[in-house]
Amino acid sequence: MPEVEFSFEIGALSPESFPMERLGEYIADLGAMLGQSEFVHFLRLEVGSTRIIHTVQQVALTEVEAGLTALNSGTAEPRRQKAFTSLNNRLKEDHASGVYKRRDTGAVILAFPGVNTIKPEVLGPIEQNSVVEGVIISLGDRKKSTTDDKDKSVRVLVQSGGEIIKLSATRDMARQLGPHIFGQELRLSGKGRWFRHELEGWQLERFKIESFEPVHEENLLTTIADLRAIEGEWDTADVWHKMNVGDEDL
Repeated sequence: MPEVEFSFEIGALSPESFPMERLGEYIADLGAMLGQSEFVHFLRLEVGSTRIIHTVQQVALTEVEAGLTALNSGTAEPRRQKAFTSLNNRLKEDHASGVYKRRDTGAVILAFPGVNTIKPEVLGPIEQNSVVEGVIISLGDRKKSTTDDKDKSVRVLVQSGGEIIKLSATRDMARQLGPHIFGQELRLSGKGRWFRHELEGWQLERFKIESFEPVHEENLLTTIADLRAIEGEWDTADVWHKMNVGDEDL
């Protein structure tokens, strides 16, 4: 089955001066970025700048190129994005930049700024009262106190949607949270320390829980009152009736 050649080109470094172990690190990251390991194969090195020539079998070409397109648009799978970032960081460490090309067309598919990467602006830290909502999935000691044992910090892991957030609490607060582990969703209030990254947005560095309360569904009467505030006429008795008789009578 025909194969298509691709090239990862590393500027400012030649194969003759490239440490073998370092080259292996680049190849490993490149393979992780492309995926489809069964159908992607190293072919050779070319001189000039270092060019890592490899092939992709036709059966995997669509999938590989879709992954490369996703990297360009910022929608790639985390494992591919992590490999891309690792490649770029290696280039930065080696005072080089790079490009990824399709050989038959010469088209540059990805550019790796490497040493020319602009350091993203970071705003912060900013400390303020904050709220996190989610389900506690873990409580455990991580930091030892240097003064009073009562102040020992306890790690608290909270699942909020699809994200796991690391918080902390005093031991007394952790005891109060204990009965709620893997229970209902809680609203956790406390002091948060935040940074704003130019590319990643606001990131929570640390958060110490000071209080909490269950997240309750809104009271039905409150919900109806909110609905009545919407433009249009609502009949409260009719709403109650429809909620009690079920969908079949709506």
